[in-house]
Amino acid sequence: MSSFHANYSFHPQTEWMKKREAQNPRVGLYPHWMQTTHQHAQRALEQTRGAMRKYYNRTARQQPDIKVRDLVNVNAKNFPTQQRTKKLSPRMHSQFKLLEVKKGERAFKLA
Repeated sequence: MSSFHANYSFHPQTEWMKKREAQNPRVGLYPHWMQTTHQHAQRALEQTRGAMRKYYNRTARQQPDIKVRDLVNVNAKNFPTQQRTKKLSPRMHSQFKLLEVKKGERAFKLA
């Protein structure tokens, strides 16, 4: 006999401990519907990835291998100039020597 039964003369029963039948018989169809929807979405995403890969690879170029001590030109597009118009300023700055190349990135330290 539990202390609860000794005090209240009955055993406690809660609804959350009992297994109940679903009141709506179609509730079993929802997980199946969600799984099929998920599978359709995955297939559509794979097709989209394939199409994007195809069109990207058509125009993508291999990046040049740049090593330390190579001489490179620097694009002057984002450099401020003393001239009134950018039209008359040089497009490229003279050659610089590479001191450091970070792996996997296109970041360089120039001399």
